[in-house]
Formats: sequence, C-alpha cells, structure tokens
Amino acid sequence: MKKLKKSKIKKIIAKTIKSVTNEILGMYYASPLTFSESRRQMYGLPIHPKEIPRKQLYKTAERMRQQGWLDKKKIEDKIYYEITRKGKIKYLIFKIRTSRNQRGNQATIIIFDIPEEKRTYRNFLRRLLKQMKFTMIQKSVFIAPDVLPQEFYDLLKEMKLIQYVKVIEGGIR
Repeated sequence: MKKLKKSKIKKIIAKTIKSVTNEILGMYYASPLTFSESRRQMYGLPIHPKEIPRKQLYKTAERMRQQGWLDKKKIEDKIYYEITRKGKIKYLIFKIRTSRNQRGNQATIIIFDIPEEKRTYRNFLRRLLKQMKFTMIQKSVFIAPDVLPQEFYDLLKEMKLIQYVKVIEGGIR
C-alpha cells in the first residue's frame, strides 16, 4: 500500500513540475519582453529603463567633442552640437560593421588603387572589406556575393577615396 502511495505522489509531483515549467517557459517565449524586462515585471518594477540623466548625456557629448566627433555651437544662449567630418566617418564605419550583408543574385567586385601617400586609408579599406566578409583576390581586388550598403559609398565619399575605388556589381547565374 505504501508503494502505491509513493508512486502516486511521484506522479503528482512530476505532473506539477511539468505544468509549472511549461507555464514559466511559455511566459518567457510568448512574451515580447526580454528576460531582464520580464524579471523586472515579475517583481513589480518598471519595465522600461529610465531616461538618460542630463549629466550623463552632457558628459558623453563633451567626450565626443574632445575626440573631434562633435562641434559645440552656442546660438542665442542655447547650446547645439553638430557632427563633424570625423564623427560622420566614425558613424558610417559603425553602420557598415553592424549592418547585415544583403545577399542576392548579385556579386560585388571592388578594385582600388589608392596612392602611397594615403597608405593608412588603403590599409583601413582592406581591413574593412575583410570584416565585411569580402575575399581578397589580390592586394587591391576583393569579391563577395553581397550587395554593398549605401553607407559604404557614403564613407568613400566622406574619406575622399571614391575617385580611387571602382565597384562592379553584377548578376550571378
């Protein structure tokens, strides 16, 4: 008789654990919230993060100004920040590195002949193309089955390298 009770108890415990587990997992997988947001909600805390404090925003803007990415302008007792050429280049590089390559029925070949005086730009372009998963055929010829994002062309214009770079895009059969 005791064995029967133990087996029933084991079944009830197993069933309860299974239903609780399914309920908890269902709550996380069905929820559009992230894990940390779900946890905050579970404890009754506000879900959305607080606004960025003004002091932190000003410190960040000042650091970016010191690095040369922003210019500070004062017009009629109001302070405005304007992105510099260096800041725009930094932004475009970030956008290129974080964007996903668009695969399609096109391949892209990049050929460049950057003068020796701009060696650092040339080396930078090689590293960037390798990070974008382009294959080096020669030192200045790269190929990939991807379409280049518009930010890449904007970066070349901003860095004044567009005249040294040729891009060939064509269909793949």
